[in-house]
This record gives sequence, C-alpha cells and structure tokens, in this order.
Amino acid sequence: GQITQQKNFTCPGGAKNPGSLGAWTTTSNTCTCNNDFYTSNENCPTGQIGNIVAKYTKTCPATTYIRTEVSNTCAVPPPVVCKWKIQGSGVTQNFAMAINDGDTCDCAGEKGASKSCSAPIGNGKHRMSACICQ
Repeated sequence: GQITQQKNFTCPGGAKNPGSLGAWTTTSNTCTCNNDFYTSNENCPTGQIGNIVAKYTKTCPATTYIRTEVSNTCAVPPPVVCKWKIQGSGVTQNFAMAINDGDTCDCAGEKGASKSCSAPIGNGKHRMSACICQ
C-alpha cells in the first residue's frame, strides 16, 4: 500500500512575517497487512539425533512470527555396541580362538582394530579370519 502525508506552511503574522512548516499529517493510508507463514527444518539440541520441523506464522496485525513445532523426532542416540565380525572367507582350522565372531569388544580401544578370531562351522572346525570391531 501507500501512505500519503503533507506539511502545511503557516504565516501567523501575515504574508510579510516569517512563517513555519507544521507537523506531518497523514492524508491517506492504503497499506494492508498480509498474513504469512513458513516452515523450517531445524537441528536437534547437542547430543541428540533426529529433526525438528517448525512452522512460523504471522497473523495481522502482528509484525512478528510465532513458532509452533510441527514434529520433533529428537532423541538421545542408543549406545554404540561393537562386535567382532568375520571379514572375507577365512581359513578353516581345527581349533577355536579366544575371540569369536560376534563377541563384543571395546569400542574406544579396539574400534577399527584387526585380530584373529574364529567362527564355528561344525565338526569341531572353525573359520579363521581377521575380524574388525564395527
């Protein structure tokens, strides 16, 4: 829209005396307010995983947006569990290792490490291979 204003010049002592401009006055105002909204994908608080969807709405005559959560899937992630896993085909042996396929391992100290381990395949035989803490 549009706002039109004017100032009037007045000479209170007549045409030969100095005059002054008066204050601004509004003569017309065709401005209108538009309602508005938008949605935003937001991050979860530190230490959480997921997503927040928020809707921001402005309803006239307000000039600021009000935030409303539409969805919130934020949650503390489950603890990490590391296990040894046979990688590749391995070699068949007649004895087992102390570390077996599927055994848990120390994520902090062994993550990414390789060791020999075994997986039983029947008849007292075991598949030997390098295992990776995942």
